[in-house]
Amino acid sequence: MNLPDERDVLRAEAEALLRRRIVLRAVKAPEPGFLGRITDRGRYLLVEYRDETSGYFWDLDVLRTVLRRACTGERGVTLYEGGRTVPEPGAPAQGGEEAEGR
Repeated sequence: MNLPDERDVLRAEAEALLRRRIVLRAVKAPEPGFLGRITDRGRYLLVEYRDETSGYFWDLDVLRTVLRRACTGERGVTLYEGGRTVPEPGAPAQGGEEAEGR
């Protein structure tokens, strides 16, 4: 019996909640403390997450954390341990700020 991959289950749950396609990409941590990155690519969300040991389940907690943040509306950010976030260059401001003149 083939069980579904837990990553696919997590992705499908987030897609259903957001009503949007999500592309997952496991990456080696480019810097200390890196958890993941959420990038809005227009037609889909690109969710990159730290995966130091391919084939093992340790990355699932990191993936859950990054997907949870995506489901709360965060976009254009890099996430780090300890809750720190860094906006991507050129990313729109978070928090639903409105443009002047509206």
